[in-house]
Amino acid sequence: MVGHVERFNPAVAAIKAGDLGEDILSIAITRVGPFPAADVECRLRHRFLAVHDIDLIRWFTESDIVEVRHSSRAQWPSARHPRCCKFRTASGVLAHINTNWLTPFQGA
Repeated sequence: MVGHVERFNPAVAAIKAGDLGEDILSIAITRVGPFPAADVECRLRHRFLAVHDIDLIRWFTESDIVEVRHSSRAQWPSARHPRCCKFRTASGVLAHINTNWLTPFQGA
């Protein structure tokens, strides 16, 4: 079961609630930070780090994801290697997620 934690983030909720008056054409999300010191064993089981970001793409666009393209810089990816994923929703929105646990600071 997904814990929709980002949906309750005040900044994300404000974007969703705001009427931008325009259609969403694309979404870009970057989630970076240092490798976690605690709770690593559980997190290592989930090689892809952006489950909440995928949920946000679907929530913002109110559309299912119909195409996914994934790339990693490593032949044998692990949780520490950068991930770059591109998505297309049924409504035609293009989304890009960049994530890693290599950045020495927490991304905003």
